[in-house]
Amino acid sequence: MDPVLDERLGELADKRVFLFGTCGFGGSQAYYDRVLDRFQSALPEGAQVVGRFMCQGQMPPAVRERYVKMAEQDPKKFEPMIKNFDRALGHPDVADLDAFEAALRAAL
Repeated sequence: MDPVLDERLGELADKRVFLFGTCGFGGSQAYYDRVLDRFQSALPEGAQVVGRFMCQGQMPPAVRERYVKMAEQDPKKFEPMIKNFDRALGHPDVADLDAFEAALRAAL
């Protein structure tokens, strides 16, 4: 968790909270749920989670460059990561934002 965010979590005690975010690794709701679960477990006592949403997000170009270099040594492991990076370009997209809006509305 970003240290700045960690410092502010206490402010969420006894508040209604909607968890959301993007994640470079996409295509797996189970992975998103694990990330959201970790964040939710860091919330202070009394914080009421009213909804959650996570979708794939675009990563910085330096990540792809790092994957390409690592794929030279271990293509089986890193070529799928390069493909995931390429799929993540442009995310969150309109469909992601529509799904986010629907999740927000459902939380009302």
